[in-house]
Amino acid sequence: MKRLQLLLTIALFFFYSPKASASHLLGGEITWECDPSGKFIFQMSLYCACYLGSASCPISASIANPLYVQYGGAATISLPRIAQSDLNDACYDPLQSIACGLTISSGGLAAIQENVYRSQPTQLNGIPDQSGSMFNWSSCCRPVSNNINGSSFFLRAVMFPYKPSPGGPNLSIGSASGGPTCYDASPQFVSRPLAAVCDSTTAALSMFCSDHEGDSLHYEWSTALQSSTTSITWQTGFNVNSQFPNSFHNANNIPATLGQTNGLITFKSYQPVGGYNYYCIKVTSYKQGQKVAEVYRDLPVVLFDCPPANFKKNIPSIDLKPALTSLFRQSFDTTIEAGALLELDLRALDSDTLSNPPLHYESITLEVLGRRAMSSTPNNSVACANPPCAYLDSVGNGSWVDSMNAFIDTSKVEARFFWQTGCEHAYTSGNPFGSWPRKSTYTFVIKAFDNRCPLPSVSFKAFNITVYDSTNIPWQIKGVDASTGGAKLDWNNYNLTNFNAYYLYRREIGTAPWNLLNTFTNVNTTNYHDQTALTDQKRYEYVMQVNDPDVCKNGGQVQNVYLTGNLQFNQWIKLNWNRPQSFAGASGNYEVYRKFGNGTWNNIASMSYGTETYTDKPTWQSFYVYYRVDGTDSEGLVTSSNVLTMEVDTPWIGLPEIHEPVVEIIPNPFKNELNIIDMDESLLGQKLTVYNMLGEKVQSHLVTSDRMSFDVSSVKAGVYFVHFTDRNGKSATRRLVKME
Repeated sequence: MKRLQLLLTIALFFFYSPKASASHLLGGEITWECDPSGKFIFQMSLYCACYLGSASCPISASIANPLYVQYGGAATISLPRIAQSDLNDACYDPLQSIACGLTISSGGLAAIQENVYRSQPTQLNGIPDQSGSMFNWSSCCRPVSNNINGSSFFLRAVMFPYKPSPGGPNLSIGSASGGPTCYDASPQFVSRPLAAVCDSTTAALSMFCSDHEGDSLHYEWSTALQSSTTSITWQTGFNVNSQFPNSFHNANNIPATLGQTNGLITFKSYQPVGGYNYYCIKVTSYKQGQKVAEVYRDLPVVLFDCPPANFKKNIPSIDLKPALTSLFRQSFDTTIEAGALLELDLRALDSDTLSNPPLHYESITLEVLGRRAMSSTPNNSVACANPPCAYLDSVGNGSWVDSMNAFIDTSKVEARFFWQTGCEHAYTSGNPFGSWPRKSTYTFVIKAFDNRCPLPSVSFKAFNITVYDSTNIPWQIKGVDASTGGAKLDWNNYNLTNFNAYYLYRREIGTAPWNLLNTFTNVNTTNYHDQTALTDQKRYEYVMQVNDPDVCKNGGQVQNVYLTGNLQFNQWIKLNWNRPQSFAGASGNYEVYRKFGNGTWNNIASMSYGTETYTDKPTWQSFYVYYRVDGTDSEGLVTSSNVLTMEVDTPWIGLPEIHEPVVEIIPNPFKNELNIIDMDESLLGQKLTVYNMLGEKVQSHLVTSDRMSFDVSSVKAGVYFVHFTDRNGKSATRRLVKME
């Protein structure tokens, strides 16, 4: 994004001046990826101060290779600089934007530049150390900050060994004789950091990452390093789990929370303001349950003393809903079958106006971040690593900006999210053929920001899409042929054109992992007799997987009853399931079971083969309701479905919640205290009621102030729901988690 240097001096927003020892270097991160030849490409971002008179970042850098001493190759990896850009988004008036070249007195401390360095494809040799091999870059000098003590930087990314089969050897990443064999990329930071956030407003930072192989990602607070053996130390009131200002510094401060699955940080700080506030986030990737990589973002954010007269307004709100439905929701996660087209409506709202004449609404920008990179072109096969890619289309009058992959409109921006899924989306290298279940979860982060000066307001929201392949899922054997002993398994021959093998897996019910029981390379093999299933007195479940590139599209083999459902009219649940292949050409029947919360299973319906749907109209007793379907064929073989969990937003079904009260309830997860922030004071004199998963009232509190704290230390760990209705009759329910 093009930036314009300030030509005029803007109002004085900072009352902080860095000491003489302050450095231009502020922090950074290191990641790596695999190129098609099996070599490694390392990338490093260095974040540098770019106020008037600050030194520039280096034009090249080298990171140390920890595998060199034992395995040879390159001792260091050279990374030339390939890009530079300001971190701050431009506001409506270029003369008020926080950009490189500002003086300190004009807010220049918040002017930060990203410098990107990238290596050529490089071969690494050997096997990473069991405790992790640390690729690193170090430098002096870390500037003075509000929350840490430290004089130097030590940026790192850690690579771990991986063994694809239990008990087998660790994979080599390359050798002088065998060539390069890079098999895993580290997590990649998708969200650029924010250089500054305003005081006394809800701040949102995104550490969101993608992983090319679809490995599972986990986010957590970490401690920055000064060297390989020396950590920074924390100033009074701060620690590794509380890196931003909290109630120790000001009673109104709201401590920071970090989403462990999406990397979103939220907090509110009234004091201290001005100066750098450091944070360090670790992102760990797991491949089939094995830790394979750690990357760290070590960086400050400036707590900016924004002028209250023209800035401290609303941040953009974000909500979403399935396309063609009427009510927007604050959150949305779903599971879909590979091959389905997903359509979601996204919306960002901000009713604030700009004070410069003539009076008009702020512009809002909406973009979506994720491993499925966004474009505005249907069926785009270039914008992401695993096409077809997801894309956005405008619902209203928004304009698409190619350079940002985003839509822009005034006051409100709406877009429709499309994603045509396929078989390939249910598979990842972290969940390859031969493992179970065959599904993959994709996290997307919606970012919305306005154009207020001097700093645009930013908000984030995450949603998760799980794609599953229903063609190969386990069926549970509850009956056996007692005359012959063991379990007799049968499946159908579908005349697969690219058949390689059938793989039959077995495990004891309720345990893991799946174990390969037998392999069949003849496509005409359609049965197997497991002799041990009866003699060892254990209950087993089995799964058949077919090695054929077209199996997902052709319908697959030996399915169980796979149960899905959706909430209709905000009060009924429609269940759907597939007909098991074992029922082909045979008669059979289904039994539908339901339970509420931690209650008992009840048989609620019976139906014949050929009817694979049922609509339940329950009398609600809980926030959670569970379903399962058992199918029995003419030979008495029982097939049990998965257990379907339906989460009901609120047991007060039917109440309109189109415009919810503007209320924050934090932190989430919580431990001993909940903070209620009534932003529009619409809850004064009203009650907030806390319910458990069974719908039982746990606590009730009267709202007497726009900011209140409630003691919840007596509440047991678990999931809870806070329900409230404001003075205008608007109701809402929030889902919270109590930690031990």
